[in-house]
Amino acid sequence: MTLHPAVSFSAGARPGSAGAPATLDVPPAPPHGSVDLTTIPWAYGSMTPTKGLSSRPRLNHSANDTPLKLNGVRYAHGLGVNAWSVVDYYLGGRCSSFTTDVGLDASVPMSKVLVQGTAQVSVLADGRVLFSRFMDWSMPTAHIDLPMTGVNELRLEVDATRDWIWGDAADWAGPRLQCQ
Repeated sequence: MTLHPAVSFSAGARPGSAGAPATLDVPPAPPHGSVDLTTIPWAYGSMTPTKGLSSRPRLNHSANDTPLKLNGVRYAHGLGVNAWSVVDYYLGGRCSSFTTDVGLDASVPMSKVLVQGTAQVSVLADGRVLFSRFMDWSMPTAHIDLPMTGVNELRLEVDATRDWIWGDAADWAGPRLQCQ
């Protein structure tokens, strides 16, 4: 939202005015009830664009625009991202827990990336790290169940590791919030 504040004044007999536009970021309304994270807007979302990929997280698809798939299990709902990615959600202190499955997406054939992906996946609450794990394609899907009581901002991060960003398509699968 851009505001255009203005002030009018007079200096002696000469009137004048001044003003300048100012940008104000207004967070979305906080969620309520049991919420599928893919149904609410993120406050901020970005990822490193790679050949043929968007610079925005994908809703209900992998970063490669294929169905979400972790260790042979397909998910109907979730966020598909590529390393380096950040997705922030405004919770407004109204939620009590966050659950999700996370791992490296199995949709990218090895022949296309030439390396198996590795990534560091992290969940932060108001800047505090609640979960962080190195993951590669051989690891089982991580199931996360974290407390969110009093948290204003939930951040989901995927960072590149030893292989830079090659094959680092990660999925936050079935993400849910429990809120007031």
